[in-house]
Amino acid sequence: MRSRFDLKKALRYILNLEDTPHQIALGFALGVFIAFSPLMGLHTVSALALAAMLRTSSLAILTGTLVNNPWTIAFVYGGSLYVGRWVLRDGGPILSLPHGGDLLIQGVWEAAKGNLLPFLVGTSLLGAIMALLSYLILYPLARCYAIKRYPGGALAPIDQDHLGSV
Repeated sequence: MRSRFDLKKALRYILNLEDTPHQIALGFALGVFIAFSPLMGLHTVSALALAAMLRTSSLAILTGTLVNNPWTIAFVYGGSLYVGRWVLRDGGPILSLPHGGDLLIQGVWEAAKGNLLPFLVGTSLLGAIMALLSYLILYPLARCYAIKRYPGGALAPIDQDHLGSV
């Protein structure tokens, strides 16, 4: 129950931002894309740099990066490797250790380098798909929340580009 409450709380924080629904959903989606990147340990730095470059909400982007966490990392990266191998039609063994049992850095690198390209393809593809899905889910939520928050509509931070000219 505790994690469900925290998820609701994080969603409320994001929806209460003084940004347009488009900016909120885009920031979260970019964070999700970053979460799928193989640059483990640099997700936060990447998210903050991207937020500064695009002048979007750093809170929304950082929250999106939380998709990849200790409980989901095996699914995110394992699924990415699986998808990458499927896209590239790579049917070889996922991990083949050297015959000598060399598990030093050189031996691990030799065993893993065959999976590098499928892993990069998989993380890019799954990251793009999940970012698009998160945008498509969060944008209508943020829009409805903005309309409920500002019932008169005059103060609602709704993206005017999507409404057309009046």
